[in-house]
Amino acid sequence: MRYIRRLRQALNFHRAGRPRLRWVLPLAIVLTLAALALWRLGGDAGRPAPPVVAPTEATAPLAAKLSGTQLEMAEAMDAQGRSAEAVALLVAALRTDPGNEDARLMAERLLRDTRWHFPDLEIPHPLPVARVHRAGQASIWVGLGGDWCTVARWEPDPPRVAAVLFPLPGASPRSLVIDPSAQRLVIERNGVLLLCDAQSLKPIMDLGELPQSVTPDSVIVFSPDGLLLAHPAVMPGGDRIEWSVRDAGSGQVLRRHEADADGGPPRPLSAVLDRHRLRVLHGDGSLVAIPVSPVEEVDVELPGGLSRLLHAQFATDGRSWLALVDRGPHLPPGLECV
Repeated sequence: MRYIRRLRQALNFHRAGRPRLRWVLPLAIVLTLAALALWRLGGDAGRPAPPVVAPTEATAPLAAKLSGTQLEMAEAMDAQGRSAEAVALLVAALRTDPGNEDARLMAERLLRDTRWHFPDLEIPHPLPVARVHRAGQASIWVGLGGDWCTVARWEPDPPRVAAVLFPLPGASPRSLVIDPSAQRLVIERNGVLLLCDAQSLKPIMDLGELPQSVTPDSVIVFSPDGLLLAHPAVMPGGDRIEWSVRDAGSGQVLRRHEADADGGPPRPLSAVLDRHRLRVLHGDGSLVAIPVSPVEEVDVELPGGLSRLLHAQFATDGRSWLALVDRGPHLPPGLECV
């Protein structure tokens, strides 16, 4: 009632005078806004809430297909023993399609059957680490530099240094190659190859000087069963290379082959060894097959269309190889698979 009385007093400006006009405009604005607010509240009370938009029939098959693809990738990872990556893919599949029952069941099985281990291991070491190699699930072989070059075998569970190779002052390990069975190891220090027992790190045999122009991990090779070893070595005089195929257990030479080329030996790029022969690919594109048996002849395949190779790598089965080919001046190198 107070506001109505003030409104009547403001409108009756002929009686009260001109100062009453200052109440008219603000009060009219307030009443207008209040009326609009009441009308808005009254309209929303009777209006239904907007419906929730559900996935359409057009997008549901796409989500199911994507989730199925992620499930297939998870199954492939699980078959390879990579449980952590499989679980990550299953989570992505369930996020894409929460109704994927196969992905949910597989995730439950992996989480239930897999033994999850989150290691927290620290081995204090006073020497700098030059190379690290791991074979299997247990041991770690570490090449150490600094003033004394050596190789140590670490056991992570329980954490301990299981074996140490005799140190050599001022020589950093350039290569560390271990056979697939983790029983033999070849280390190069100061350009000299040494065959050792991979478990005890006791030396077996000095294998000679390795050519400095080669990549050790590409030309020091074991057979898949770990019984044979092959490597190049510099012959006396330093101008020729000799390949040796040895018994990996004793270091005994089973076959020798002296590289023969005019103007100096070609640079070996990659090698692969099985029970029957050693195959060596050179920088000039030539391929040499050296049988393990000393009575069989060496087969030399001269370069064809590939003239100069910069890098090369054999496939695991040795039936093909991938090479980086020098195409000539002012042209980028290209990849060739043979």
